[in-house]
Amino acid sequence: MTQILLLDTATRSATLALGNSEERRVVRSDPSERNSRDLMALVRALFESSGGLASARVDAIGFNRGPGSYTGSRLAASVVQGIAYVKKCPVVELNTLELLYLSGVDQLGQASKTLLPGTCVLVAVESKVGEYFWTWFKSHDSTHTPQLTVGDADALVTSIHSSNVAVIMNSSMRDHAVLREIDNACWVEPRVELAFDIATSRLNKGLVVDALNAEPLYGQDNIGWKTLAEQRAAR
Repeated sequence: MTQILLLDTATRSATLALGNSEERRVVRSDPSERNSRDLMALVRALFESSGGLASARVDAIGFNRGPGSYTGSRLAASVVQGIAYVKKCPVVELNTLELLYLSGVDQLGQASKTLLPGTCVLVAVESKVGEYFWTWFKSHDSTHTPQLTVGDADALVTSIHSSNVAVIMNSSMRDHAVLREIDNACWVEPRVELAFDIATSRLNKGLVVDALNAEPLYGQDNIGWKTLAEQRAAR
């Protein structure tokens, strides 16, 4: 069967998975440690039983582009570019929102709350302090290119209450006093090891990029700092 390497460093801990939907190996970093320091050690650990990365078969690499940690997303893209270039294999792009979606669907299924086809699902993740990204998926539909909305907790709650949707949110957001009051929210961490079926489907459909075009998804085109000229003009 197809052998895929999945990688996620955009969120709280680095996770790597190797294999397919039927058989896989998974390694994770300690969430209290730095992904940038541990990632290559995780790569070595993942491929140790198969004789090392150099001799292992990798048919494709899937990675979480983000949104999430700026450093983590850049790190993942760099490592993916290097491995995919050497292995001459294509890259499948994943995103944080769909990984949260997959984790939520899995958790709901284990609780015998399987979503019916076509159910509208709002999925949210933190962007930075006081700010969040969210999007809507329909169960059993594509999650490939979500349209991201960004706003504060009040705007997110308004979006949830304005429509009848299932809600899946990153568990780290539960500390927010407003968000924790949302009824029936499913609180999960993204799990890239649940994405083998999606990665395989995209690989088979040719929805891939080459090594040098594997890039992070930041969610926003601008950031908070201003140039000196902009700071002076604002005075």
